[in-house]
Amino acid sequence: MAWLVLLLLPTAADGPAELGGLRAWRRSMLPFAGAVLIYAICEGSFGSWANVLVSVNRGLPAASGALALALFWGGMTAARFALGFIPNHLLHRRIIYLLAPLGIAVCFLLIPHLVNTSALLMAFTAAGVACGIYYPYSMAYGIAAHPKEGTQMAGLLVGALMVGEGIGSFGLGPLQSLLSLGDIYTLSALWAIPLFYLAWRNSRPAHAQGGMPHD
Repeated sequence: MAWLVLLLLPTAADGPAELGGLRAWRRSMLPFAGAVLIYAICEGSFGSWANVLVSVNRGLPAASGALALALFWGGMTAARFALGFIPNHLLHRRIIYLLAPLGIAVCFLLIPHLVNTSALLMAFTAAGVACGIYYPYSMAYGIAAHPKEGTQMAGLLVGALMVGEGIGSFGLGPLQSLLSLGDIYTLSALWAIPLFYLAWRNSRPAHAQGGMPHD
């Protein structure tokens, strides 16, 4: 019954009136959706294949594969909680947003070459931290840039997240008839190029409105 305490918390002030229906859709939403789609492919590639890479490809105990997966999601969750408490003047959010794709790329490049259990666990934790940054910042900048279309923006980005997760989770299976999982991870580092560009584009001052920090 502890959840009843939530009823005592203050309610948020009303935001700007939103547009509804088809008139709320904007072509300018698509770069945000594209960023989330690509990001989610990376997230699915890590999250759905960590166990396989560690416990099957490396032949390590099943418990190690499960732990790698748990640390990936744990790193993601911890990053999302921690960054929300750090003031922008101490850690500029746009810089962190731009660094996230580089972190994702480094993890994709390193993991195929790691054989030590501890190193693999640390790498998947780092991948979780990098992934934990990209999606919420994409969502925040997207909604800030479209304050009157926030519901549509959020729905579009969640949809892009689900599609990308599906591609990353299931697409890598058939692909392994052509390439090893390690090779797929190495090539996946190239996703950092569009991810970095879209993060830079979507977080420019013109998009930083409605509460998101801007330069």
